[in-house]
Amino acid sequence: MTGRFKVGEVVDITIKGVRINNEDADGIVTVLADNPLGATTRYEMPPQAAIERVGPAEWPPQPGDLWRDQRGGLWFAADIHDVDETDVPEIVMVWTHEDYRLRPDLLNQRSGPLTLVHREELADEPKCRLCGCTETNPCEGGCRRVDDPQTLGALCSSHLVEAQHLEPGQVVRHQAWHGGHRVRIDRVFAWEAGQVSVFYQDTTAYYPLVEVHVAADLPVLLDGGAR
Repeated sequence: MTGRFKVGEVVDITIKGVRINNEDADGIVTVLADNPLGATTRYEMPPQAAIERVGPAEWPPQPGDLWRDQRGGLWFAADIHDVDETDVPEIVMVWTHEDYRLRPDLLNQRSGPLTLVHREELADEPKCRLCGCTETNPCEGGCRRVDDPQTLGALCSSHLVEAQHLEPGQVVRHQAWHGGHRVRIDRVFAWEAGQVSVFYQDTTAYYPLVEVHVAADLPVLLDGGAR
């Protein structure tokens, strides 16, 4: 282990702004967060993790949204950015009772939790099956529509990594590996031109290590961080 920390040290870890992916029957929570390569990955939280709500699943507000605060007040989300100065939206929440405006984060802090009442969805706009993003509301940092290696539905690029960039310990899925079930990467190294050799094993370590030779740019679905 390298860096600032030593094995056995006791630390507090803070993770801000991640989204809930799942909560199982035992109360174990899985979140979505960026891995070191910038791809969105699932991470399982330990039982002692303290989790605090900071925004609803539909957050952040989009232009045209209608939201209700905890006292029943209605707020309209408007984009007030100067089109001659920038292309970056500037969203404010406008109270429908009178022209009183607040930034979304400040309104959520003062009058949350907020509940989405209405959002206009673009017709036939696909949502990523894992994180729910769309082309008009992409992942933070940007993403694009990609083919799903498992052919289960719409998917965005945040959840894929090329085989040549796989790291030891990552949990991934590919339809041709272990019947499409989750596997853990053991190691990856260059093979012939344009190819890499990938060693993986099922996550239970019940079956032997498997080696496959694949295209270096083969898209693989991320399903967990290195452990």
